[in-house]
Parts: sequence; C-alpha cells; structure tokens
Amino acid sequence: MIKVDKLGSKAIANITYDDSPSFSGIVAGECKGDMWVDDVENPNIALVASFAVGGFSILGESTNIEVYSKFKTFMIENMFCWLKSRGVDFFEFSFESEKARPFILEIFSNKAIQTEDEYSFRKNDRYSENIIIPDGYEIIKAEYTALYRVVDCLLILTDGYHQENSF
Repeated sequence: MIKVDKLGSKAIANITYDDSPSFSGIVAGECKGDMWVDDVENPNIALVASFAVGGFSILGESTNIEVYSKFKTFMIENMFCWLKSRGVDFFEFSFESEKARPFILEIFSNKAIQTEDEYSFRKNDRYSENIIIPDGYEIIKAEYTALYRVVDCLLILTDGYHQENSF
C-alpha cells in the first residue's frame, strides 16, 4: 500500500462511491485525511482515514484475492503497529462494497468486532424556484459571494464592518 495525497480522476472513479462524501472528498484531495492505495494509477482498494469522522473507510473492491491478501499484510505489519505506536488500541472502520465485505471481515476474523447501524439521509432533489420559505429566510447558492453575504450579516449583528476582499 502506498500513501498518497490525491489521485487522478480515473483512479478516483475506481474506488469512490456517491453515497460516501466524507471519504470521497479525501480521495479527491478536497478534504483533510490520509489515504493509502494498492496502486496509484489503477487502485483496487484504498484505506482512507478521516479526521472529521474519526475513523477509517475501506474503499474499492477486487475479484483478485491477492489484493486482499496484500491489504491484510499491510494492516497487520504497518497500520496496526503505527496506530499502537500512537497509543491507539482500536481500529474503527467502515466499508461500502458488499462484494468486498467477506474479504475485509476475514482480515479481522481473529478480533472482536463491535458493529452498529449508521443511518444517513441524502436528498437529491434540486431547489425549485416555487418553494415557499418562511419570512426572514432566503435560499442562496453556496459559493464565494455567498460567504461575503454571511460575513456581512454577522458583522451587522456584531456592529462590525466588512470591506470587499479583506480576507
């Protein structure tokens, strides 16, 4: 496994999932975290650590059992030792691929695994111009100019002032 900061678009597509934005953002180099892959150009599997989530996700899948064998070796000989050297005596992880599930769980078969369900809500509907919002609220596009509007509102509330491009 190779530690990398960012992957190319083809490599990103190999291991990311639409319903895992926290970890996909790290893979794309847009969010903070660490990432290890089996192949930089054409990854089958990745271990991604999210500082925000406080755990790891195992992304990707392979039909080649050797990929999981090498991943297991990396986990035992490198990752678990690295975590222990930092005083961490647990490994919290998730994985998205049902195809990879039996191979990943086999890696931890000699350990006690605690599981819990995780529920998430994703809304794919686009904003409709006809939506009714309560008085005093408005919907604005999340972009850089929107940031200035938020800062202006906060400064008005705190009797401050804002000059364009003062950040």
